[in-house]
Parts: sequence; C-alpha cells; structure tokens
Amino acid sequence: EPDQRLTCLDQVAVADQHLRHRPPVAALHRTSVAFDDDEEFRKRFEEATTDGPGLAVGIAHAEAAEAVEQLRAIVLASRPQAEIKLVTSLGAVVGTHAGPGTVGFFWFQDR
Repeated sequence: EPDQRLTCLDQVAVADQHLRHRPPVAALHRTSVAFDDDEEFRKRFEEATTDGPGLAVGIAHAEAAEAVEQLRAIVLASRPQAEIKLVTSLGAVVGTHAGPGTVGFFWFQDR
C-alpha cells in the first residue's frame, strides 16, 4: 500500500498554490528597512485580522532588527491582544537569496 502522506515538496506545492493568490501585506525597499507605507500595512493587517487572544504573529528577518521593531509597534497598536509568538532570523537559504533587510511577517488567527 503506497504511503498516503504528502511529501515535503507536495506540502510546499499545496502551500504555494494557496498563498499565490494572496497579495503581500507590505513591501520593503531593498536598500532600506522602512516600510513603503506604514498606514497601508496597518490597514491591511486590521482588515485581515480581529483583535483577540487567538491572534498569534511571527516575524522572520535578515539583518532587519529596525523593521522588526516597527512591525511589532504597528501590530501591538492595531491589535493589543495579539501575541507575538516568534521573532527569528531567516535561515541561510532564504536569507542568502533574499538578502539583508528582508522581512517575513505571518499570523494565525484562531476563530
């Protein structure tokens, strides 16, 4: 009987298919860690989430500590009950390809 579990590559393909149709919440300048538009990021984050104890946020970055603090401030001002569960540096593979200043932002909302 063949193994019915998804392989790692299958899981990436499924995630990519799901996420491909979602626009990014914000874009960062390659030469700067400042957001193009803090207000636009805040607005889109608030539209996509609700404030409550079930909102968990994660931030990954490549030498972008200033952007992490900027995100943290926006998140906590917009959604005071959100819990920032993870702040970490990007791994070597993603960090090498994306370069310094790259920030990944994600959240999970229990509803």
